[in-house]
Amino acid sequence: MVHGELSVASDAARAVRAGYPIVYRPQIGGRTRGIPSGAFVDLLDGRNLVARGLYDDTGPAAVRILTRDRKEPLDGTFWRQSIERAVDLRRTLVNLNHTDAWRAVVSEAAAVVVEEAKPQDSKFFAVAEKAAALLARQ
Repeated sequence: MVHGELSVASDAARAVRAGYPIVYRPQIGGRTRGIPSGAFVDLLDGRNLVARGLYDDTGPAAVRILTRDRKEPLDGTFWRQSIERAVDLRRTLVNLNHTDAWRAVVSEAAAVVVEEAKPQDSKFFAVAEKAAALLARQ
């Protein structure tokens, strides 16, 4: 459920459309009062949707971009698929013969951090799979 619409500066809109994942507080126009941290918000450039994101009412990064598709539901399936894509990407990028640690999900805001550091585990990606399962239930 989206809790609000925020206008963004044109330079921020261009950056987000090009793939930048954050909109900083000075780039937000309009009223943010009453939008709680953790709320989903639509970012607009005039009347056009730029992206949907997760709002933070205290930090310098006001919105972390989740999707650029208005029709994509931000539900358990969204989170599960996002984590699965992150795990798949790490499987292709990380040489597991040369490291015993990797991070599947990173969040500077400490919302979600999933780490695995035991290559001897029979299911190396078990932690990320558990996190995806927990998020899918929400």
